[in-house]
Amino acid sequence: MPSLYAAMQKRRTIRRFKSKPVTEKDLLQIVDAARWAVSPGNIQPCEYVIVNLPRRVSEVFDCVKWENAAAPLSAPRAGERPAAYIVVLIDLMKKKSGGSTDAAAAVQNASLAAMELGLGAIRIEDLHRKRLKKKLKIPHHLHVDSVIGLGNPFEFPVAEECGDSVLPWADPDGVIHVPKRRLADVCTMNGYRFAHRYTRKNI
Repeated sequence: MPSLYAAMQKRRTIRRFKSKPVTEKDLLQIVDAARWAVSPGNIQPCEYVIVNLPRRVSEVFDCVKWENAAAPLSAPRAGERPAAYIVVLIDLMKKKSGGSTDAAAAVQNASLAAMELGLGAIRIEDLHRKRLKKKLKIPHHLHVDSVIGLGNPFEFPVAEECGDSVLPWADPDGVIHVPKRRLADVCTMNGYRFAHRYTRKNI
């Protein structure tokens, strides 16, 4: 089993999936991982709706603004869509503001748990929220933060050192390349100094 650090390096967003269902056991394990995430003040405002019935899965797919969620890459084609979703909710009666921090931590846990199970995941924030809440009968006091699309990956994106752009791109073989900024480009010590960033050999 890879170390946690290696797992974090390996995790990539998956946008294309195989036509294979995700087991209820795996979905529950992913949500269980999400609930263990850090929560400022230990308020734990997040709740989750698992969607795995084919009709419901299709309804959630139609609530995603794929032109934004999949940008700059294309939306998944028929037969390559997520097999299940986890809808991440914030209980506004528990936390009126700042719940997105809790949700982001929960999604990270869920994504890593999915990868450990051999599954791919995509976090989607660009949604038709009113439509989604109506379809799933989500009460008014619960805010839809995002949905996690899940399935068996049909693609295996690779990370690479960032050049002029951070936008993912596909090579002629269809492999997705994900540029990542270097540690030297995002980290300084004991204060912010443009002139004293680490050199490549220091990392």
